[in-house]
Amino acid sequence: MKAYHLPRPDTAFSLSPISFDTFDHEAARREGWDLVRDGVYSDGVPKVQLQSLRDNSPFSEDRDVWSHVVEKARLCSSLHRQALDLVDRLELMAIHTVHGFW
Repeated sequence: MKAYHLPRPDTAFSLSPISFDTFDHEAARREGWDLVRDGVYSDGVPKVQLQSLRDNSPFSEDRDVWSHVVEKARLCSSLHRQALDLVDRLELMAIHTVHGFW
């Protein structure tokens, strides 16, 4: 009998490797948020966070962006899943603490 395996959840909807530079920032900005580099940690790892655009954004704060992105990721949106794959480790831990897993 042949065994079938489902793809890992973190790769199930990704058609190609994604990076900060190849992420669709324009699509995110149309929704009022973006993935932003905000310096580096002491170990040299970049700080990458989800942030509200502040101007003309439906989100009053970054936590509202988290909620939106997690909700869309749970609905299998590749843009939103990619954003969550790219945020840095501390941002990801904070999002998991507030919203759980997707």
